Amino acid sequence: MKKWTRVGLTILILSVIASQVELAVVGELTERANPLWLAAAFTIVLIERVLVARRFQVLLGVLGIDCTLLGMIRVVLMSNALGQLLPTGIGQDVIRGHEVVRSHGRAVDVSASIIQERLVGIGSMLGVALVAGLCWLEDPLRGWIVTGVLLVAATLACSYAAARAWSRRGGSLPSRLPLPERFRSALLDVARAVSDTGRVRPVFGRVLGISVTVQLTRCLEFWCLYAALGSSVALEYTLAFIPCVFLVTSIPLSLGGVGVREGVLIGLVGQLGVSVEVNVAAGLLYQVLVLVALLPGLALYAFRGTLPAAAQLPGE
Repeated sequence: MKKWTRVGLTILILSVIASQVELAVVGELTERANPLWLAAAFTIVLIERVLVARRFQVLLGVLGIDCTLLGMIRVVLMSNALGQLLPTGIGQDVIRGHEVVRSHGRAVDVSASIIQERLVGIGSMLGVALVAGLCWLEDPLRGWIVTGVLLVAATLACSYAAARAWSRRGGSLPSRLPLPERFRSALLDVARAVSDTGRVRPVFGRVLGISVTVQLTRCLEFWCLYAALGSSVALEYTLAFIPCVFLVTSIPLSLGGVGVREGVLIGLVGQLGVSVEVNVAAGLLYQVLVLVALLPGLALYAFRGTLPAAAQLPGE
């Protein structure tokens, strides 16, 4: 989706939300937000960035692409900053991949690792939401969450199984697709690498554990934000709802998920009796924290060099 289309959708979504809320109340809520809870939420946002960097480092390390954790943190901060200008999530992945390939090469392996990381991340989102929904939600909320999660999980599982079977049979892209031969060949190589589960099997448990921890930190971030706004949202509800929020906002509809995030919060957390204004304020405060966390990434990008390796590869 083109950038200006996303800008237009962002403005449209925000206009619809603004017509349904008392903006003065939202402003008052954000001004009176508890700074200690906001500081706690921001600290957890930074911890989340470190966890994401560690997950990527583990996935690359199993392929012999050894980068320092500090180097990976730098890449994650830069990609989060610059990715705001590109489709949500996808833009961040493009920047991450570019920075690692620029220093270490092996574009196919790096691209496949990013896709596999995304798949494990989505799986952990669905898993946390499913467990929380089954354990703590009551109908009809439990039915909505569990049904939605299972449908998405089944769709993704079938899609991955079909893609893996196609790749193993030596599948090819339709000749009518207007793709350069070099790009077509690289795309097929990445697809085969992604379908090769043996490459991540040695570290799958660690990557999954980090991914689940990432989802828990995101839930804690919003739990702190609601507490900062004086609204008591039980932690178990954030465990069920927040992974769904991030799953929907990963679809590149608006800039940084703005508007989409607030709409999903209204639809889910609003079922608990939390006002529209509080949900909008929570979503906007989260975006502010994310934007503040982007500043180090912009500074690092301005003075970036090649990534330091944790160890020299054999034969180099």
